[in-house]
Amino acid sequence: MDVILVNHVNTETFASFLKTLPDCKRFLIAYSGGMDSHVLLHLISSVKPEFPWKLEAVHVNHHIHEESRAWARHCRETCRPLNVALKVIDVDAARPGRESPENWARQLRYGAIKKILGKDEILLTAHHRDDQLETFLLRLFRGAGIRGLSAMPVIRQFGEGRHARPLLNQPRSELLAYAENNGLNWIEDPSNADTRIDRNFVRHEVMPVIKNRWPGVASPLARTIRIHSDTQLLLDETAREDLSACATEKQNILAIDRLKLLSIRKQKNVLRYWIHASGLPVPGSETLSHVISDVMEAKHDAVACVKWKGAEVRRYRNHLYLSPPMADFDNSIIHPWDFKQPCQLQHGELTAVPGRGNGLKQALCLDARVEVRYRAGGEEILLPGRPHHHKIKTLFQEAGIPPWLRDRIPFIYIDDKLATVAGLWTDAAFLATDNENAWIITWRPATTPFDRLRYFSGIRGSGRS
Repeated sequence: MDVILVNHVNTETFASFLKTLPDCKRFLIAYSGGMDSHVLLHLISSVKPEFPWKLEAVHVNHHIHEESRAWARHCRETCRPLNVALKVIDVDAARPGRESPENWARQLRYGAIKKILGKDEILLTAHHRDDQLETFLLRLFRGAGIRGLSAMPVIRQFGEGRHARPLLNQPRSELLAYAENNGLNWIEDPSNADTRIDRNFVRHEVMPVIKNRWPGVASPLARTIRIHSDTQLLLDETAREDLSACATEKQNILAIDRLKLLSIRKQKNVLRYWIHASGLPVPGSETLSHVISDVMEAKHDAVACVKWKGAEVRRYRNHLYLSPPMADFDNSIIHPWDFKQPCQLQHGELTAVPGRGNGLKQALCLDARVEVRYRAGGEEILLPGRPHHHKIKTLFQEAGIPPWLRDRIPFIYIDDKLATVAGLWTDAAFLATDNENAWIITWRPATTPFDRLRYFSGIRGSGRS
C-alpha cells in the first residue's frame, strides 16, 4: 500500500498524509499523554474540519506507575478543549509472567485497542524515526531476519482495521520543536530513563555514541531499513505465488507434495509468509528447518508436530496444519445436560433448539439422562441408511478429521447410549424423521486454538446433526 509519509511536522503535510490512507470511518489516536502522542493528537485535531471521519482517542492505563491515574486525568483534560472523545482502557500489566514487563504491557495495550477497532477504522500511533532506528538496532542485536530488519511498517492490518504511523519519517527533534512552538503540555514518564530496559539503553547509551562517531547515521540507517522493507515485499510476492500452488481449499492447510516441489529456500519463504499471514509468530530458520525435516519429511501416516512459542505445525496425511498451540484438555469430564440451557464446555458451547426433523427425537429425550462426554475409544454409531454400525474412529478417518481434534469433539449420550457426535453424525435410532419433534443440536467452538483448528480441519461449523 503506497502511503506518502509526512515530510515535515505541520498540518499541511499531515493532511496530505491522511488523504493517501484507505477510506476510513474513524481515526483512533493512541494517546499516552507523552510528547509524541500529544503532537499527533494536536495535528489531527487541527486538520479534522477538513475531513468527514470521526475522531477519537484511546488511553491505556497499565496501572504500573503510581501516577497512572493522574496521567489518565491529564489525557481527559487535554482532549476536552480539542473536542476529542477519549476512551480510557484499564489493563493490569503488573504481573508479566515470563514476559519482560515492557513486552507484556505492549501486548496488553495493543490487545485492548484491537478489540475496539472496527472495520474501516485506523489506529494512528506517534512512532517516529528515532523509534524506528531503535527498533532496527534491537532486532539486529537479536538476530532478526529480513522482515524483522524492515522494522516498523508505515501501515499494516490490525485486527478488523488498520494501524498507521504517519510520523515514522520524522526525527524526534522535529516533534519536540512542534510541541514547543504550539505550547503543548505533556507527561514525562520516568521509566523512559531506566536504562535497564533494552530500548532505553539503546536510546540513551548506544545511539549517542553512534551519532557522535557518525553524526549523519540516521539517514543511511533509514535507507537500510527501506531496502530491507523492499526486499521483504519482493520475498512476499514470490511467497504468494508459490503459496497459491501449495494451498488447499481450506485456510491454513498446505499440500505437502506440492510444497516439496519447491527448493528448500522457497519452502522456508512460503512457510514464513504462511505463518505471518495467519497472524501467528514466525519462528527462526532452525525451527523452520525442523518443520521441513521432522514434519514434511515424516512418514505419510505419522502425526508429526513442531511447536514454538505461540504456534505449532502438524502433519496429517499429505497436509500441513498451522494453528495456535493446543491448550491442555481433560476429555474424561462428563457434563450433564437438560437441553434447556446451553451446555458450556471448556472449549465451546452446545445448544439445543426445538425443531422438526434432522435432530434428536424429543420423545427419546423425555426423562432421559443426557450427558456430554468425549471419545474414550471403541465407540460405534449406526448411520441412517446403512445396515451396520461403524466405529467412530473409522468415520473420523473417512472424514479426514485430524487425530489431535478427535478427543475434543463432544459426544452426546442419552441413557448411556451414544446419540450424536456433535456437528457430525446422529445415530439412526435417535434421528427424528421430518414429521417428528426434534432437538436441533448446534456446536459452537470457542475462539480458542480449538476453534481455529476446527475451521482448518473442515469440520462443519453449523453443528447440525
